[in-house]
Amino acid sequence: MAPPATPAPAAARSSPTRAFGRFELRQLLGKSHGTMAWLAFDPRLGQEVMLTLPRVQPADSVALDARLREMKQAARLNHPNLAHVVEVGVQDHWPYVAFDRALGITLGEWLVAQPRLAPIDIAALMCHALSGLAFAHEAGIVHNDLQLHTLLVSPQGLVRVAALAAADLPAGPAEADNANERAMPMDPGALRAQRDAAQRDVLACGVLLHQLLTGAPVLDEPDVARVIDRMSPQGRDLVRLPWTTPQPVPEGLRAIANRCTASQERQRYRSARTLLRALEGWREVEAQGNGDPIALMIDRLRSVGHLPALPGITRRMARLSITDSQRTDEIAE
Repeated sequence: MAPPATPAPAAARSSPTRAFGRFELRQLLGKSHGTMAWLAFDPRLGQEVMLTLPRVQPADSVALDARLREMKQAARLNHPNLAHVVEVGVQDHWPYVAFDRALGITLGEWLVAQPRLAPIDIAALMCHALSGLAFAHEAGIVHNDLQLHTLLVSPQGLVRVAALAAADLPAGPAEADNANERAMPMDPGALRAQRDAAQRDVLACGVLLHQLLTGAPVLDEPDVARVIDRMSPQGRDLVRLPWTTPQPVPEGLRAIANRCTASQERQRYRSARTLLRALEGWREVEAQGNGDPIALMIDRLRSVGHLPALPGITRRMARLSITDSQRTDEIAE
């Protein structure tokens, strides 16, 4: 694993100070279509914190209350791979969630300071994130905007998922018809939206895995959510690992990464727990050496249902299918 992460220095004090309520905003750590993360100083606590806010204000007080309710529910989750929340609040109609900066730095910051990561170390980082994400999904909480700035890396190299539920669910026809649908947890429409959002989280992990393995934004787009919108079924872009990467990608890991972003939705990993098990299984076999062919065959069995055919097997099977009308000596010949 790469050297321990250390917090990046604060922005130069010569720049104008921006305030967000009692917080002093010092540096923009990252932004996407759904969220933005700021390094800020909290004078009440006397320490630096990381603030995450949605990019768009809730439409009204009802939407604001719903967002705060989901953020507070997410903040109650306790898992080693979920970032501990210092505060959930609202300022000028902007909901926000604050994390202790001592937890670490964003994955985006961390990658800037790291040399090229080995594929097995990249898989370990994703396993950390998926472990926390699977726990949240099983508790009924989705993230909605997994990005480099919503994953934190501790000084010990532990990845934690931050800002659960800070962004709103991607708007769909059902949500447009009923803005209060998520307030009814047993409503079939709300459950369907939650399931779809959880699967989108898993797809976001797949996009991040591609980005870490290639060392560049997927489709030249730094916003993971926009990459997803360009993929099937919304878009037409195909996301597959190129054959030239900063470091050679073992075939087993390549198969897992490409299955994450398969063009057909039914071939993708449907849950964070399933993808986590696939990566953990590959890491375990890889650590034993010479495990890639085995991992590749296992993943193909799970995704396709059969192993690759041997050369010439199709022709032989076709000939065998017409033996019903042949004599035994002809078949033997």
